[in-house]
Amino acid sequence: IVVHDGIRYGNAPLLCDRSNDLLMDIYEPTADTLVSRPTMVVIHGGGFRSGNRKKNADEALAYARRGFVAVAIEYRTCPGEFASDEAQVEAATNAIDDGMEAIRFLHANAATYGIDTTRIGAVGTSAGGAIALGTALVDDQTPGGPLETYPYQPAAVMSTGGNLTPAIESPGFRDAVPPVMMFRYEFDTVAGP
Repeated sequence: IVVHDGIRYGNAPLLCDRSNDLLMDIYEPTADTLVSRPTMVVIHGGGFRSGNRKKNADEALAYARRGFVAVAIEYRTCPGEFASDEAQVEAATNAIDDGMEAIRFLHANAATYGIDTTRIGAVGTSAGGAIALGTALVDDQTPGGPLETYPYQPAAVMSTGGNLTPAIESPGFRDAVPPVMMFRYEFDTVAGP
């Protein structure tokens, strides 16, 4: 497996008055002759306040060992407490937008990394699960940019410990959505029992 570390897929301002290079690590299997593979975008949790792409390195590596191109992404976060519910929704909306941009980047660079663009999935936990759900369920709220002509919706999504609230707060549910699998724990640190 070859790991392409710290690939820049965008740059965006944070809510905390600092800029953020949006980075991803791409785990590419190389032990066979396949020219395109299914791809899993692995999105870390952290309440939209913390975390980075390295948090899910083991999970990405596990997908790559099974023959997937695995992509661990970072997204905009804002450390500390949110000043209001609106600020948290804004952070979630920005993070969903970053997830969409990551998928667009993978479409644009599919030949470079051996990606089958018809089989890009997204998986995340907690805030990462909300981002995965958002990429599948809502329209792009900030169209434009150099990758705007590429698709941003994954072919399938799995969310663990996340919820639909950030996606629901964002207007524009898509007419056609991919398969979605959502797990909730009997008890988790966000929702409780």
